[in-house]
Amino acid sequence: MHFVEDRAIFLTGRDGLYPKLGSLTTGSGFAHGAGYRDRDAFNEHAIVDVWAATSTRLYWATEARLTFPTLAHKRLQLETWAAHREYPEEDFFGIGPDSERDNQTGYAIRPTSSVRAPPSGWRRLSPPVADSSG
Repeated sequence: MHFVEDRAIFLTGRDGLYPKLGSLTTGSGFAHGAGYRDRDAFNEHAIVDVWAATSTRLYWATEARLTFPTLAHKRLQLETWAAHREYPEEDFFGIGPDSERDNQTGYAIRPTSSVRAPPSGWRRLSPPVADSSG
């Protein structure tokens, strides 16, 4: 059991380099890449996690995340992240359960930023986001 604890657990959540295995999105195929995680960054006040991966169908993604989990006497968590994703072939059949397979179309997803809502009960402080689309 010591071998599993000391050598094999690195796959799930230890600090340092780790493999990124699985998929990026539905239909992307098997994805593989690498990441680096440091839970003791900034004098043990922050967590840094960065990774990059590509898939067998040439989808790829990168992400960098910086989290300060114990601000204000452990009552405030501050997190920021940036991601870039290239998903070249996503399928769309229409809106709702009555969509028909004959209406299938394809499109590419290339977002460069995202916004995520905090879990219920948490308060998140973030700067306003400007929309330059239009």
